[in-house]
Amino acid sequence: DGKLDVVTGNQGSGNVGVANLTAAGGLRIMATMGANVGPQMFFLGFTQQGLRVDGGHEVMVHESWFGQFLYSDPRKENGTATTSTAIQLNGNDHYITNTIVFSSNVGVEVNGAANVLTGVHTWNLARGRGGTGILLRSGTGGQTRLVGCYLDWNELVIEDPNLVTVTNGFFLQSSAVQVRLVHSSTVNGLVITGNEFVGVVGDTVYV
Repeated sequence: DGKLDVVTGNQGSGNVGVANLTAAGGLRIMATMGANVGPQMFFLGFTQQGLRVDGGHEVMVHESWFGQFLYSDPRKENGTATTSTAIQLNGNDHYITNTIVFSSNVGVEVNGAANVLTGVHTWNLARGRGGTGILLRSGTGGQTRLVGCYLDWNELVIEDPNLVTVTNGFFLQSSAVQVRLVHSSTVNGLVITGNEFVGVVGDTVYV
């Protein structure tokens, strides 16, 4: 599928580092303890996931850029052409820090618990064109912390929130927080505090 796969075979044989890589097809990391993705990573041209993490623990993504299309490509703002997810975390205890998503349908999708996103800037496909900045999936996105993230014309979606914290973020224009109850009828331990909302029409938090 054009991806570079990193497989350790078990979660105890990690310590994988990838740096200074320009990838057209993306990167998949499976069952790895302690992978380091960055700095100066530039992922371009992926149609499914730019980076997919399956299982493992403590994969650290930092100082990286992700785009299905280049900045000036008109397909970047086309909801039909833009099909990808830039980063998909399918596991627990991973970190994304100081990372930019400039083109994708979904910026970051979290399917796991106890993950931390810090300084993530999503200016991928806009909310009005069907895009999502950060998506915390139902039943798996609990106990996740978002600190100092910048959602730029797209939204943060939290499904069935369970001990989720969103703090010191910046939401620009049509950005918003959307809480969806998918499999649960209750919201447990959701903290949204110290964020700035600029140019948002109407409510900033949708339930």
